[in-house]
Amino acid sequence: MQAFHQSIMSGNEQTTSEPRGGTDSLAGTGATSEWQAIYEQSPVMMCLVTGAGRIERMNRAMAAMVGPVDSGGEQGVVSCLNALQLPGGCGAGPQCEKCPLRLAIKSTMESGVSTRQLECVLRLKRDAGWHEVAVSASTARVEVAGGACVLVCLEEVRQRQQLEAQRFQARKMEAIGQLAGWVAHDFNDILSTMIMNLSLLHQSEHLKDEAKEVLEELDQATQRAAGLSRQLLLFGRRQLMQRRRLDLNEVVAGLLMMLRRLAGEQVDVIWKGGGLPLWVEGDRAMLEQVLMNLCLNARDAMPRGGRVSLRGEVITVTIADVQQHHDRLPGAFVRVSFEDTGPGMDPALLQRIFEPFFTTKELGWGTGLGLAAVYGIVKQHQGWIEAHGGLGRGTTFVIYLPEAAPAVKPAASLNPGAAGGGETILVVEDDSPLRELIVFNLERFGYRVLSAGNGPEALRNWEQEGGAIDLLFTDMVMPEGMTGLELVARLRQQKPALKVIISSGYSLDLHHAGAPADESIRFLAKPYKPVALARLVRQCLDEATPTSRR
Repeated sequence: MQAFHQSIMSGNEQTTSEPRGGTDSLAGTGATSEWQAIYEQSPVMMCLVTGAGRIERMNRAMAAMVGPVDSGGEQGVVSCLNALQLPGGCGAGPQCEKCPLRLAIKSTMESGVSTRQLECVLRLKRDAGWHEVAVSASTARVEVAGGACVLVCLEEVRQRQQLEAQRFQARKMEAIGQLAGWVAHDFNDILSTMIMNLSLLHQSEHLKDEAKEVLEELDQATQRAAGLSRQLLLFGRRQLMQRRRLDLNEVVAGLLMMLRRLAGEQVDVIWKGGGLPLWVEGDRAMLEQVLMNLCLNARDAMPRGGRVSLRGEVITVTIADVQQHHDRLPGAFVRVSFEDTGPGMDPALLQRIFEPFFTTKELGWGTGLGLAAVYGIVKQHQGWIEAHGGLGRGTTFVIYLPEAAPAVKPAASLNPGAAGGGETILVVEDDSPLRELIVFNLERFGYRVLSAGNGPEALRNWEQEGGAIDLLFTDMVMPEGMTGLELVARLRQQKPALKVIISSGYSLDLHHAGAPADESIRFLAKPYKPVALARLVRQCLDEATPTSRR
C-alpha cells in the first residue's frame, strides 16, 4: 500500500485542494502510469489528507462527490473532508467535534493504526444547503515524498442500508405472517366448534322468537370472525387460491364497512356498483385483500382527508385497445376503478409503482410490498392492473378481471346429498370439543364413527378394526409427532384405496409439508358447518376409487 501511494504521488508533490483527475496530471510512465490510471478510474472514492488536515489529492470518484474547484482555486463545496483543519469543523453543527471520520483520520495520522469500514455520514454544502452522504470509510497512513498522509477510501452505503432495511422489514413481515397464520389456525378450531353448536341450536324445535334472533346475530358474528380469519391467513400467505364464481357487487358491499374503517373518518369511500351483477371467477379473500391494500395506499396518500371512489362495470376490450396497450387482452372484462383525490404521482413514479420494495413513503413507514401483492393477485386471476394520474390530479388504479358466467345457485335443501349409509369413518382431531362435535354430527347423519386425538391413537383404532374403515377424516397439524399426511401415508400402505379428507385451519399446511399431487385427498378448510362436512364426506365416499395414486 505504501509503495503504491509513493508511486502515484511521485513527481508532483505540491499541496493543493484541487482534485487532480486524468492520467496527464501525474508524472511517471510504465508501472507508475498504470497505478495512476487505477487510482483515477477506481469506483472507490479516494483522497490523501495531509497532517495539516487538508486534502492533498483526490481521485475522480471523490471529486465527483465533493464537487468542483472554483475560480479562486478553493474547493467550491464546504465538506467534512476539506474542513478538517478548521477548529470548528465544516460548520454543519456540533456533531463536527465528534465526527467519527474526522477522529479516525486524526487517530490514523498520530498512531499509524488503520481504520476499516467505519460507517459514518459526510455532510456537504451545496446550493446553500447541507446534504448528507452515508459512507463506509477506511483510513491508512502512507508515506509520500511530501511527508506522511492519510489515505481515505470511501464507499457510499445508502443503497446497501436501504436493502438491509428492506430485508429486515421482509423478515419482520414474514414473522408477523407466521404468527398470524398460527393465530388463525387455532382461531379456526374455536370457530368450528362455535359454528357447529350454533347449527345444532338452529335445528331445535322449541326456540322462542327472541332466541332465534339472538342465534341469527351470533351466526352473523361467527361469519364475520371467519372472514377475519381468512384475512389473517392471506396476510400470512398461508391460503391457497380457492376459485369460485363471485359477484363483485357483493364482494365490495360486504367489505365496504371495513374499507371505511381502514380509510378513517377523514376519507369518504364511495362505491358505485354496476346495475347488473359483476361476475368473476376468483378467490374472495384475495380480491378483498386487493381492495384493502388499495384503500390503505389511498389513505396514506391523503393524510388531510379526501375521497375514494370505486366503480364497477363490464366492458369489452377490443383488438384496437390491445394494440395501444400491450398488457391488455381482448374480450369481456369486469373493470373496477379505484380513484383517490390525493396529490398524485409523476409519470416516473407511476412506472415503478408495482415494483417489489419500491415505496414513496419514508423509511420505516412502508414496505413496498402492498401494491406488489396487488399486482400479483390480479395476475393470478388472469387479469391486469393499470395506474393513471399525475401531480395534482390524484391516482386511479384500474383492475381488469375476466368476466365469468353467472353462478348457478343450488336448490334449497336442508341436507342435500349428506346422509350416510352406515359407513365407518375414523376422525382424528386433537381439539377435544371440536372432535366430539364432528363425531356427533357425523353420527347424526347416519355414519359409524371412531375417533382419536392423535396419530398413534388413530393407528391403534385402525388395528382394532382390522383396517375396515371406509374414510379417514384427519386434522393436519397434531401432537405426538405425526402429521395428518404422515398418518395417511401409513394407512394407505395397508389400504391404498382408503378415502381421505384432510381438514386444517389453513390450506398451505399441505403445501409446506410437501404433500404429493394426489387428487384423491380432499381438503376441508376450517371453520365449516355440519352440512358442509357431511356433504363432503358423502361426495368423497361416492367417488370412484382411482386405479393408482402417486
